[in-house]
Amino acid sequence: QALPYTITRVYPGFPTDLQSQLLSTLCTAEGDSTIEEKIFTNRFRIVPELKKMGAEVCVRDQTVYIHGVERLHGNTLTAKELRGGAALVLAGLCAAGISTVEQCHYIERGYEDFHLKFFVVFALFYYILIIYKIFNLVKYISPFF
Repeated sequence: QALPYTITRVYPGFPTDLQSQLLSTLCTAEGDSTIEEKIFTNRFRIVPELKKMGAEVCVRDQTVYIHGVERLHGNTLTAKELRGGAALVLAGLCAAGISTVEQCHYIERGYEDFHLKFFVVFALFYYILIIYKIFNLVKYISPFF
């Protein structure tokens, strides 16, 4: 579900540190969303990378306008900063096909054991899929899962 209007604010408002993750998530939300950045300038550096994945995103001044698409498409992406890099990983997980995020040192610098945490989540997800398959709750498991 789209979020019509979100503004980043100091506590207790919506945190600017989550703005990039919200942006990448809203790219596949049904409808139109808007995020206005009130704390920092130049926080929408992931927009060109999201567009490479098929996102419909437009930036004007300190506001980003998002029209949710059905699916993002895998691509080679470049992390330019910590939070945006994590947001690109989230977008890649939601995308059809394979996504590669380059310049991961930004992400690794700010999130301890980032890759290990995703490995654990993937393993748990795969385990749940196997259980569902055993009990005939799912018909097909992709070889990538």
